[in-house]
Amino acid sequence: MNYCRKVWVIMKKELLHIFRDRILFSITIFAALVMTFLLGGIYIQGKVTHMPVVIFDQDQTDLSRMIVRGFEDSERFTLVRFVSTYQEMNQVIEKEQAYMGIVIPPHLEENIKNDKGAEVACIVNNSNLLVSSNMANNANAVIGTLCAGITMKVMEGYGINHTKAYRAVTALSFRSRLWYNPTNSYVVFMLLGLTGTIFQQIIMLGVAISFVKEKEQETWRQLIFSDLTPGQLIWGKSLTYFLLYFINALIICAINCFYFKIPLRGSVGLFLLTSALFTIVILTFSMLMSVLSKNTAQAIQSMMLVTMPSLLVSGYTWPYQNLPLVLKGFSNVLPLTYFLRAEKAIALMGAGFDVVWPQLAILLLMVIILLPLTVFLVKRNMMRSKAFQ
Repeated sequence: MNYCRKVWVIMKKELLHIFRDRILFSITIFAALVMTFLLGGIYIQGKVTHMPVVIFDQDQTDLSRMIVRGFEDSERFTLVRFVSTYQEMNQVIEKEQAYMGIVIPPHLEENIKNDKGAEVACIVNNSNLLVSSNMANNANAVIGTLCAGITMKVMEGYGINHTKAYRAVTALSFRSRLWYNPTNSYVVFMLLGLTGTIFQQIIMLGVAISFVKEKEQETWRQLIFSDLTPGQLIWGKSLTYFLLYFINALIICAINCFYFKIPLRGSVGLFLLTSALFTIVILTFSMLMSVLSKNTAQAIQSMMLVTMPSLLVSGYTWPYQNLPLVLKGFSNVLPLTYFLRAEKAIALMGAGFDVVWPQLAILLLMVIILLPLTVFLVKRNMMRSKAFQ
């Protein structure tokens, strides 16, 4: 009971410290929630639509106008203007007034009627790979649909009746089935990874500010020379931040599911268990780094070296299998890697414990390693301080 009472004393002290420090209070309570709404707002539309397109029509026939209507009727594109020269089209794309140019060659309809074939060119601004890939795929879909209709007309021109022409055009079809994110929603794809990364960074920043400020303000020395044990000190601080950040995680989960419509197909309990383990790992790692740091700037710099590349090498946005061997090794020691794998599997694919237990086991192993190490370093720090007194 005495042990628990001392832990509770540390928890009350830590809560007072958080609520008195406006910056720390804002980071701990509000930062992750604000960033969730900000990031979700960016991708809330779910898919890329109404992208500006410019058209260079050198044919000016019924067929070329049919191609133009195909792009006008697609929700993916917005026709912003017609141009009369390549130079004018290049200027429009360079100024980013349009992201793609459709070039319809001269004599298009005549060449098709004479069975010579023709080519419609799509000039895409490829400086943003995500946007350009999306636009190119959608442009190919529009052109593909038009080509099927044109092929039917050509075949009918050769005397083949409409039914046979249709059967010939549709004899071989390709159908893709998209699992887990059938609408290609960017909010579903990106938000889980981004909020997980931001949540990690907020925890590290909040804990670093709290721990190192105590060193700088010498309140840490008061704790060291009290009758508290290193275990009581770590338990009191970690429980306080765990409760605050886990409540944050619950709110973020609710916002993602109910406001941004991120599906949660798996077990809610398993998802929360994963979030809890990840929170504990990041807390213990943050405390460890804070104990080793001499000042706030050093603590923040050390943690930024870990947090900045985490999402990039986690395998969330770029396939883990395609990472260089060195980066794979770095990815394998990052908690975010295992958290995002488990989170995506549970939320989007409805995976159960039998699928995600390896990720949970590694997160638990990290806790088992980091927590005693943190207690050991705090104990050594306390003994050194008392020895120099």
